Amino acid sequence: RKIFNEIRALEKSLEKENGKSDYKDIIFKLYPLLAYVKGRGLIPEEFYEFMKFLLEKSENNREMAEKTVEIVKAIVGYHKFYNPKS
Repeated sequence: RKIFNEIRALEKSLEKENGKSDYKDIIFKLYPLLAYVKGRGLIPEEFYEFMKFLLEKSENNREMAEKTVEIVKAIVGYHKFYNPKS
């Protein structure tokens, strides 16, 4: 949930015309958060590596950051559909 909240903050930052530095700050905040939830065993290694890959591609590419937001929202949507109680 914390990761998704940060992704939503990233989305809002990207909606701003001059949100260039803001979105990069949010991306950099996601790395330690991902490491934390991975360390607690809340996400699998594969998801951690996938998210790291997306974030690395998004650091200097606003368009990729926008695509990352859409990818994560789609993952959450499918997860809710196939796992409605979690």
